[in-house]
Order: sequence, then structure tokens, then C-alpha cells
Amino acid sequence: MSDFMGNEKHERTSEGASTPVSTESNVDVSKLVNVCQKVFRNWNWTSNGGLCSRGTRIILGWNPDMVDIMILSQSDQVIHTQILSKADKKFTELLDVKGHGLHFTWNQKPKDGVGFLKKIDRVMGNVKFLEMVPDAFVMYHPFRVSDHTPCILKMVTMNENKPRPFKFPNFITTKPEFRKCVELEWSKSVQGVTMFSVTKKLSNLKPHLRKILYKQGNLHTKVTELRKKLDDIHVLLDKNPLDASTRRNARNKIHSVKDSAGNRYEGNGVADALVAHYSNFLGVEDQVAPVNLDDLFLNVLSSHAADNMVRQITREEIKMAMFNIGDNKAPGPDGYTSAFFKQAWDIVGNEVTDVVLAFFENGKLLKQINHTILALIPKKETPYSVLDYRPISCCNDVLYKCISKIITDRIKGSLVSLVSINQSAFVPGRKVSDNILLTQELMHNYHLNRGPARCAFKIDILESL
Repeated sequence: MSDFMGNEKHERTSEGASTPVSTESNVDVSKLVNVCQKVFRNWNWTSNGGLCSRGTRIILGWNPDMVDIMILSQSDQVIHTQILSKADKKFTELLDVKGHGLHFTWNQKPKDGVGFLKKIDRVMGNVKFLEMVPDAFVMYHPFRVSDHTPCILKMVTMNENKPRPFKFPNFITTKPEFRKCVELEWSKSVQGVTMFSVTKKLSNLKPHLRKILYKQGNLHTKVTELRKKLDDIHVLLDKNPLDASTRRNARNKIHSVKDSAGNRYEGNGVADALVAHYSNFLGVEDQVAPVNLDDLFLNVLSSHAADNMVRQITREEIKMAMFNIGDNKAPGPDGYTSAFFKQAWDIVGNEVTDVVLAFFENGKLLKQINHTILALIPKKETPYSVLDYRPISCCNDVLYKCISKIITDRIKGSLVSLVSINQSAFVPGRKVSDNILLTQELMHNYHLNRGPARCAFKIDILESL
């Protein structure tokens, strides 16, 4: 690589790294010593320059205070090494550090207008490094003058003072302290409507539940099991190093993103860019013009079915809906799962039931309950833009889920008489995939030239402005 000494290469190598750094270059063998002394400084280094017909193809540098390197084999394309950590005398197993930006890191110069794109450059760290710097990420930048993308490792400083969000651990419902602290908090009187009282008590209860969890200390058995699973994964990785699902790390943070206009944001700016994008995409609250609904719907409910749907909500119906919510459903910002309410129902059940009844009487919800999280799921291996994420909505509160479950149970009994046969979703026994298979059958052999003339229209119906 002709620009080995440029800024691009200095960004790709760092003396603060705890693992070896390798790079491809076109440095002449006669100049290699001077170049590496300036770049790697007090690091050790080696190369496969003696095996290359011209220049040096691979330069490998490492910190000798941290690791020992044994060269197992090498060619003009590959240096195969074994790495031994001096801290624990264990062979270092490397995992990919999560990345953003370009996915393909190398491009072959086009021949006759045709070239190749491949993912061959990686930034990797051992398990200890990923534990110490869990927010580390890599930015894969555009190629510029090189055929390799600059790979820049960023080790974000963690804010230790930032409190972690509360998440109710279901297993503490088996602890004797659990019921005691729930009974104590629920015996207190809170001024305000029942809905506010319940949300306030749930909030005040969190420090007590955190204390119970803290007293558990280090769960040695669980830790041992997890370490065994990690060892098994490392064995699988060693047998199949190209298995991306084995190598992939948890990706629960977005460190860098581009908005739809091409502007890149990092740190706190990421959240602002995503909020702006989805505010524009999903729209904001505005005045809605009245719509004439007369004769709009051909299928309508019978008066008997309509009366049955809006019948009085019962306390038994609320309890049944609550106990039909899965214990391990992902919690929202309040952190509670349905397991809390089920295990403490004899304590909190009456007041929780009053909250649900109150909603069906006045149709009002506090913002602490009527709150939804947009979770962003990457569509691709190396997401870079706001368009590279798929949003899914997560209901905030178990009370919200209980209310929606009651409404859903009442509606689904009448859907068969309202939904047409060609509408595959929302009706038990039908699948969205049915229409996909039907379309495939209709379009079968449309690509053939023989037979009668035919055509097909794919129509997107958009709302007129």
C-alpha cells in the first residue's frame, strides 16, 4: 500500500491496542526497517517481504509486553500465527469488534469495467478486551486512493455514573424478601387517582427490588454455566472460523449513523438523528379533517355481536388477560414483567384491576403507561445509515399489554365476519404467506415467450396529498 505512512495508516494502527495489528503494504523490503521503526515504535514486527516478488505484502506488529507471537507458517498472501497472552498464559482467541460503515473492505481494480468487492479487513479483540471496552466499535470509511477501506477503532469512554435501567429479574419472586417489600410499599397511601397510585408504587418499589438482587452477590453457578457456554462457542469457532453467527458480538448500541441527507453523527448526535428521521417518516400529531364514513364499509357487525363486544369488563376477565401474558416478554422502560404481577397478585391485584376498569370507563391513560419504545433492528451486517435499521414497537407497560389483550380477545371473535377471504392477516387459520404462494402460482411461466400474450401490474397505492 503506497500510503502506508499516511494518516490513513496511522488511524488503523494504535500502540494502545492490546492485540496485534497487521496491514498490507507495498513498502520496498530495503525500506521496511525504517518504516516499521517509525510506525510501530517500541512494538515488535515481522513481515513476509522475503516471499513476495516485489515490495512487502503483509506487515504484522505487536506489543511484546502483552503477547508472544509464534509464526506457524507464511506465504506471499498469508501469515499464520499463534498468539499467547502474557497476562494469563493463555492463547488469545480473537472476535470481531462490532462495526459501522462500509461492509466490503477491499475492492479489486476493475478490469473491463468489472471488479470484486470483499470483506477481508477486520478489527478484532480478545474476550478480555471486549469485556473491558464493551462500547468499542470500528468505523469502516470509504476507500479513497487505496483499494482497502480505512478501519478506525474507537474506544468510547463509558459513563460509570449513568444508572442502568431497571429490569425486573423474575427469579427474585422466589425470595422471601420479595413479598415483604411489595406488601410494605402497597400498604402506603398515595394521593391521586388509582392509575397514578399504582405507577408511583411501582416506581418506589424499584430500589427495594434492586437491593434484593444486589444481596444475591455473584451467582457462581450461573457464571460457571455461562463460561462453559462461552468455551463451547470458542471450540465451534475454532472448527469453523468462517461462521459469522458464531463470531458475531452483541450489538445493542448504535455508535455512528448517517441521516437520509448523508450527514454522519456520533455519540449523542446519533439519537437526535434517529428521532428526526422517524419524526419525519412517521409524522407528527396534527389536525385531522373529518371523513364521511357512510357506506364506506360493506361488512358490519350485527347488533348482537356489537353489544357483546362492548359488554362490561369483569375483574375475572382482567385477571385472565394478565395471567396469559408471558413471563419472559421483553419489558419496557418501567422494567417490570408480568411475572411480578402474577406472583404478587393477591397483594397488587385489586388496585391493578381498578386501573384497568378505570381505563374502560373513561378511556384515559397516564403517559407513564401509554408509552412505546421503538427498537431498531439492523437490516445488514454493517449498518451505517438510518435506513439500515428496521423499527419495531415495544409496548411499555404490562398494564398496557393487559388492556390491549382484553380488546384483542373481544375483537378477534368477530373478525371472520368482517375480513374478506382475500385478506390473509388477522384471522385465525390464515397466513400472510398464503397470498405470496398464490401470486407465485399466478405468475408461473410468465417469463416464457410461448403461449398467449399476458402482463402483470404491481401497484403501490399511495395516499394523495
